[in-house]
Amino acid sequence: MSLMEISQPTVDRLDQDNNLSDPSVVTKYTTGADIANAVIKQLLPLVVVGARIIDVCSQGDAMILAETSKVHKKGERGIARPTCLCVNNLVRNSTPVDDNEAVTLKDGDLVKIDLGVHIDGYISALAHTTIVTSNPSSPISGPQADVVCAAHYASIAALNLLTPGVSSEEITQAVTGIAAHFNCTPVHSTFSRQVKRFLLNGGNSIANSTEPEHADAAAAESYTPFEVEAGDAYVLDIVLSTGSGQVKDIHQQRPNVITRDVNRFYNLKHQSSRKTLSAVASTFSVFPFPTRSLLALDRTHRIGVQECLAHSLLVPEWMQIEQSGQYVARFAMTVLVRPTSAGGPLRITAADLQLPYVHSEIDIGTSQYADTISGKKTRSTKSKKAIAAPASSMDLS
Repeated sequence: MSLMEISQPTVDRLDQDNNLSDPSVVTKYTTGADIANAVIKQLLPLVVVGARIIDVCSQGDAMILAETSKVHKKGERGIARPTCLCVNNLVRNSTPVDDNEAVTLKDGDLVKIDLGVHIDGYISALAHTTIVTSNPSSPISGPQADVVCAAHYASIAALNLLTPGVSSEEITQAVTGIAAHFNCTPVHSTFSRQVKRFLLNGGNSIANSTEPEHADAAAAESYTPFEVEAGDAYVLDIVLSTGSGQVKDIHQQRPNVITRDVNRFYNLKHQSSRKTLSAVASTFSVFPFPTRSLLALDRTHRIGVQECLAHSLLVPEWMQIEQSGQYVARFAMTVLVRPTSAGGPLRITAADLQLPYVHSEIDIGTSQYADTISGKKTRSTKSKKAIAAPASSMDLS
């Protein structure tokens, strides 16, 4: 059971828990970030021709659990987002349930890896795009190169703009404009989100698209433009496509990823279902988890999970897919917002990952956002809030 469930935090408690001027809070973010960065660096060399997606995902989750078990031993820690590998036009939540769904990577596959770590509920997440190639000395060109360049440059522009006083709409316009420069489109219903302790969606959201139809009805209704404030944490999540950006859910017999709704209650009728829900609560806290990990605890959970899903105690996160023949690229990073006087946005994940070797015929230098990408043009205002330096750092080998 999570600390989030046993107490209903007051506004004062929420402010205290998410106070980035507290060195211990920043240290928990950066400790999780160190683990997330180290894990994805170990996974990237495994993304090769013939590799099985289920094996890479399983290894990623195992690495996160192994490394988080070494820190913050008196509190919660572990997986905030399970390791997922999405190939070509797959967008998210691809982490196979069992060997029957095993898929192997092929030469030329465009692969998105995403994962998240939490230390005491403080979330550090990231996503990265790479391309499987049997000839790494030769650059990839064409639509794959265009969408990779577009997503990468859009993520850098969003990072540089994430400063106090900047409107979320300005960030959205930059992402959309850079995508259009490369003849690409933001994927519908994708957002960069504010994160708070135990909350992957902690309030403010920055849409990737300026088009209202690019958000589902629920997301559009809850989306409100805002100004960035110092002292907040975000997962900037840029997802672009060579196609229309329209995606659909893949409804399988069993979802790959599940989240428990801690605010929903129902008197389950079957003992197997109660056993499953208890196992979820004690093992996975409030964060999404792979169905594969639940079934690894006890194969009989495949029965109990059905009633839990039927009554929305457990919520499926379905795989999403773009149109066949299109490519989707994704780059995500966790950022702590600091005043400009304190150094600007602090990127704590995905800062030094190897980019795929691509060559696009489109020159980013001719984009109206070239100065934003280079850091020559940002908007900011002063803020009294500050972010403390972490109390310590952590190295992983």
